Amino acid sequence: MRVVLLGQTGPYSTWAFRHFVRGGPGYEVVGIVEGRRSPIGRHVHRWVEPDKTARAKPKLPQSNSLRELAEAMALPLFQTADINSLQAYREISKLRPELFVCVGFDRLFSPALLAIAGVGGINAHPSALPRLRGPAPIFWLLREGATEIPMTVHWLNAGEDRGRVLARGNAGFEPLSTGDRIYQRSGEEAGRLIVELLPRLAQGFVPGEEQAGDAGPRARRPKPEDARVSDVGSWT
Repeated sequence: MRVVLLGQTGPYSTWAFRHFVRGGPGYEVVGIVEGRRSPIGRHVHRWVEPDKTARAKPKLPQSNSLRELAEAMALPLFQTADINSLQAYREISKLRPELFVCVGFDRLFSPALLAIAGVGGINAHPSALPRLRGPAPIFWLLREGATEIPMTVHWLNAGEDRGRVLARGNAGFEPLSTGDRIYQRSGEEAGRLIVELLPRLAQGFVPGEEQAGDAGPRARRPKPEDARVSDVGSWT
């Protein structure tokens, strides 16, 4: 099964992909798509291709860079600031993906893009879906006082985090952890769930379970006032 990874540079995507970027039983990773929030110089889209003689390195970089991860694995990297454009569709199709694996992407994917992969696409969302669908669940979980980050792996569809659930887990983190550390731990938990799931998907379709329960408010992008600390005296 040919797998293409979709993510963005940062601790969440990169530390998840480390778990399965080398491939495994029944599947191989054939490329990485990096979403960019703005064009790369004058380019909306850009390929970063490995040298034809390049080989995967025995050790992966300890950075949050998807480009460095792709280079270490001698994988083609497609960078795009418009994932749903016709050009992106054409370029990603060249990788002939059978399954998309998404961890941390700030755009919804069009039905046409998802249809490129015959098996479909899966996504790791850091909340206990259906709670906190949307782009910023970790912020709202921490604002609620969460001491661990729930993780849900689900099938991708045209809706926002509405696909059938394939796996669930929890990412713990230490008190006084930095934001990067919390995202890294979340990525590691996503990677742990996905690496166990991929061999099953390679053997055949796994339907998953419908999301159930009260979805509650959407995890919208926070505004500056959402991060205001109102009672400094309560800090311990």
